[in-house]
Amino acid sequence: MKISFKKALLISSMTLGSLTLPSIMKAQSVSAKSYAKVTFGRSMVTPASARNVNVTGNNGLYSKIGTTKGAKLVASASRLADLKSSNLDQDNWRAYRVATTNRGSVYYKIVSFDGAYRGWVYGGTSTYRFNGGLTSFATTGTYNDGRADNKTVYKLTGLVVGENNVLYKAPAWTQYKVGRAKINGNGSVIGDATAYKNATFTLGSSVDNSRSREVWYQISNSSNADINGAWVQASNLVATKVTTPTPTPNPTTPSNPTPAPSVQAVKTATFDTSSNGGNGQTVPSSTGDVLKSDNADIASGNGARHSYVDAQNKFVSDFKLAKGTPVTNDNVKTALANEGLTDFYAVNHYSFLTKDQALPAKSIQMWHYEYSGVTITGTSADNINVEIHYNITKYEGDPSSMSQGATWKQIFTYLQSAAKNDKPGTSTGTSSNPGTSTGTPSNPGTSTGTPSNPGTSTGTPSNPGTSTGTPSNPGTST
Repeated sequence: MKISFKKALLISSMTLGSLTLPSIMKAQSVSAKSYAKVTFGRSMVTPASARNVNVTGNNGLYSKIGTTKGAKLVASASRLADLKSSNLDQDNWRAYRVATTNRGSVYYKIVSFDGAYRGWVYGGTSTYRFNGGLTSFATTGTYNDGRADNKTVYKLTGLVVGENNVLYKAPAWTQYKVGRAKINGNGSVIGDATAYKNATFTLGSSVDNSRSREVWYQISNSSNADINGAWVQASNLVATKVTTPTPTPNPTTPSNPTPAPSVQAVKTATFDTSSNGGNGQTVPSSTGDVLKSDNADIASGNGARHSYVDAQNKFVSDFKLAKGTPVTNDNVKTALANEGLTDFYAVNHYSFLTKDQALPAKSIQMWHYEYSGVTITGTSADNINVEIHYNITKYEGDPSSMSQGATWKQIFTYLQSAAKNDKPGTSTGTSSNPGTSTGTPSNPGTSTGTPSNPGTSTGTPSNPGTSTGTPSNPGTST
């Protein structure tokens, strides 16, 4: 039998098509199921400074959510591990979008401050905290060398005509796309710093950059209000000479012993405010200052909300002791209490609430901090560091039913009570309230009530006991 070439080709094509088409469709179906789907996504609404993060090197950076179709690798986990420990401030990161997938994973879109990297990184399984491939990061640290005393008068130095590489709105590379200072803080950008070469001012605050450790000071009480609030590096400051008249002694005044002068008690303070505890748990704080990273507000007892970072800085600057007095747990605790830092509350919703945020009318997580101790290192005031520890309790829930004027302590107590009421308890009563039941599956215990007065029953499933009584009064079973 002869079969033409065309017929043979047609038969082969039909046979191949009938065999492979279902296989191809099946393969496509399996492939589609292997990708995650985005179930939620939006721009983050928390204050920008609360979204400063660092990469951990645990996960890579992708052009799209890493488990979705079409995602391409932007930077490997090993590359991000290198950037994690960089001492360049431009290697800080900002998170600005959040998304969740149908697999319960959370992803964040982040960008490096220098714009070299941008993409999506795995962020754990909870939108309450940054986890997985990124973590909250404080771009500045507490620093105190005595210069920022709001007393000593300074002027600018190292100025170049027609340029401003001296005055900044925030310490350089500590906030995303925040650069040179503006006139009065919100006017036009200062382009020529020599316009302020004769201005005198004091210094109100000091910080150092977390990566480079460069020290910055904030200008206050300036003779030219244009630069109040601007930040300047130590290398661009020079103290002016102030002549103080020497008082003439009064011989008729009795001579009294001069008390020892008060001196700065500590140079730096580290606060451990992180916690790995779950809902309803009280655990010791772990290393890391998440409240500072988020620029959080706190509330002490029934007091009003206030800035945690401000309280922390004030603790360091105001903690003074007579020269030669040792730093102890007791005087540290007293100084902390003065700033409301021994017993306080914070609210977590995606990140910790700041002064710009109202309490959300939805599920939140409240953290209760109770001072538990201090680790003191160093031998003299110029090198003493204190590390503050807390016991932290968390409760989650919806506070929307509470009045707008409720304090954070009252809200915490409400969430705590609601959580306890959700747990199985004891019941006592009648037909609509069946009575008290105590026991275990192998020993149900005693039941007392009055549906038609069933009496008392004690025993186990394997030994139900003896029953005596009447239909209307079944009696006692033992």
